[in-house]
Amino acid sequence: MEGLQSCRQIKICLVGPFKVMGPDGGSLTPRGRKACGLLSLLALAPSLSRSRALLQDKLWSDRGEEQGSASLRQALCEVRRSLGPYKDCLVTEGRTIALDREKVWIDLDYFDATISHERPHAEVPVLLEDLDIRDREFEHWLRDQRTAFEQRVDEQVAKSAPPEMRVADPVRSAAVESAAFVPAPFASGALSVERPWVRILPSTISGNETSAFLSQVISNSIAQGIIEVSGIDVCDVPRDTPGIDLKIDVHPMPGVTAVHLSLRS
Repeated sequence: MEGLQSCRQIKICLVGPFKVMGPDGGSLTPRGRKACGLLSLLALAPSLSRSRALLQDKLWSDRGEEQGSASLRQALCEVRRSLGPYKDCLVTEGRTIALDREKVWIDLDYFDATISHERPHAEVPVLLEDLDIRDREFEHWLRDQRTAFEQRVDEQVAKSAPPEMRVADPVRSAAVESAAFVPAPFASGALSVERPWVRILPSTISGNETSAFLSQVISNSIAQGIIEVSGIDVCDVPRDTPGIDLKIDVHPMPGVTAVHLSLRS
């Protein structure tokens, strides 16, 4: 059955803390962070394969080519030692290093966000939660991977929602999903008309898809917070009562991400 781990496969866990387990459930996780990072880079590659040059660039970007190559060989030896009798799942061919797809089972391939959201107060898991590698290139890569994973979770949860709760616009989605938190005295139409309001304007996208996604996430969080803790409405169009327009733009820059927030009466 699809999704079931074969008795001959090792298991690589990317959702939550990074772990490698044998078919019997025993731990095969390397002790070194760079060795864990190497396996993570391979497991998250679409083909489970990476070039040696890319692995060196992501894990040893601050070292020269010869030193980086030596460090990569050392990390590969550590991975093979930790895998023990299952080391043949790591394949090295010339300038390419890969995982044998027939011999590994990766939890991310079968992750279903809707299952975890069914539990009360469930938290969204973090991709490679405990993996901390002090290399700027790896940090950038990991941030992009986590962003893509969060977007996947949001899409899965949105698709599983009842039709009446599905809203195309992300700001309106946040307002609808947070409606259950509105105190009862403010739920009636008569009172909501008199309340102040905030309208979240579309962001001005000046970067890549990551910029757009982060802008949406921050806007959604603010909209949900407003609804949960105050008597303010989040609306799509301005009203006659006092209100403000909120606009958020995210601008990725080298080594930092700038968030610009503006309020207009």
